[in-house]
Amino acid sequence: MPDPLFERLYTATRSLPAAPVEQIAARGRQRARRQRWTAVAAVCAAALVIATASLALPERRADTPDPVASPEVTSTAPPAPSSTQPTPDRSSQPAPSTGSSGPTLTSVPAGAMLRPQDVGQGSWTVEDNPDAEGDWHFEFVLGYCPAYRPGPARPSHVDRRLRDFTSQGGATGMTQEVKLYRSDDARDAFTWYRDGATACADHRSVFGGTQMTVTIVAENFVGDRSMLVLTRSAHGTGMYGFVVHGRLLTQFTVAADTEQAGRQLARKAYDRMCAVAGGC
Repeated sequence: MPDPLFERLYTATRSLPAAPVEQIAARGRQRARRQRWTAVAAVCAAALVIATASLALPERRADTPDPVASPEVTSTAPPAPSSTQPTPDRSSQPAPSTGSSGPTLTSVPAGAMLRPQDVGQGSWTVEDNPDAEGDWHFEFVLGYCPAYRPGPARPSHVDRRLRDFTSQGGATGMTQEVKLYRSDDARDAFTWYRDGATACADHRSVFGGTQMTVTIVAENFVGDRSMLVLTRSAHGTGMYGFVVHGRLLTQFTVAADTEQAGRQLARKAYDRMCAVAGGC
């Protein structure tokens, strides 16, 4: 009579598919190779550890003398200054400078940028992208002007920060850029923009011959230097604002394309730069 345990085992497993003999043999050979490679790797790792230890701990020669301890050196502190020494006259020292340059800036602080409440009412999406480039700059407009192409050299800036504002739904938007310059280069850069606006007051685009006008509608109404520039062509209008404060120069677009809106933005931009640069 068959054993009940083996009978149940046979009944439970007789329906399972059995792998071919060739496949079982192949699996055995693979397992044997893995075991051999594992053993070889373990031996190599052990040999590497022993060799590294032997290099790190060189054998000491028998004739090498024992190290001699260095004599202890006792330092003597200099005598304390006498309390009878005269106190320097602070009244003769120069007072801290509070000129228009303000604190020394090495980069454009985030506080120098406009904020959503400065731009207008409603909900605005703000995106900071200091590496962004595009056709929103006034330089792009000057690039269409034959009289200012390529134009004179423009002072290079030390640092820049760019911020995009988009209204809820994306109907309107504006962009602001603030650049930090050395010394008086901010004013020289402003002059570069102003000379370009003057030279390209009425011209035909070098691309397609479209008639374009560039008009300075307001100038020097806030900050060290400032202006609003209105551009017109068959493709529409655009307004750009510029404000200089110390070593900072900001350029921004005016979504409303009106002088009143441009003046308001310029004053707010000036206040933001003053808050971080001082000297206001």
